[in-house]
Amino acid sequence: MSRTVKVGIGALALAVVAGIAVAVVVVLGAGDGEPAASASPSPSVEAPRRRIIAPDSVAGRVRSYDPRLRNIDEQLIAALKRTVPGLTTVDSQHYGDAKARTLVTFGAAAGPVKDPAATLDEWFDGAFKLSGVAPTDPGPLGGVAKCGQGTTSGLTVHACGWAHEESLGFVYFYEANPGDVPATFIQIRNEVEQLT
Repeated sequence: MSRTVKVGIGALALAVVAGIAVAVVVVLGAGDGEPAASASPSPSVEAPRRRIIAPDSVAGRVRSYDPRLRNIDEQLIAALKRTVPGLTTVDSQHYGDAKARTLVTFGAAAGPVKDPAATLDEWFDGAFKLSGVAPTDPGPLGGVAKCGQGTTSGLTVHACGWAHEESLGFVYFYEANPGDVPATFIQIRNEVEQLT
């Protein structure tokens, strides 16, 4: 992957996470909006073995339809489309309640990922000043995974991501209990990434 693409992925990761944090701050104290449409899958050359879905709830958190968060989802979807050429499905959604400090964001794409470890490293290298970035269990769907923690717009954000030869995804946790993050990350991945 070229240096330009690497810098682009990292810078976009930083912009998306910072935008999410600002949106979370704005949402605190406000109710949910109306449903937003999910991104459409791109055509596939070969039959996909994995797909990304956006269920009504993940890890006990109900999907948020707040329109103020939709722009963030669209940015994350755009970043994933640039990172995973030939993707078959892509989505990004928010779940939980910012007031209750249960809000999470996921963004994921199914499609060919040529070098999962390098792709995941590039995403984390560009993320907003994360500390403690370390490998974590990717769960039963395999691949490689990492988690780290940072602060943006006054919020503590835990970021976990996975990369597999057939998928790439991230889950952002806002003001979460650090001890809950690894298991909840695996649970959310298992709920949004489906084998076909």
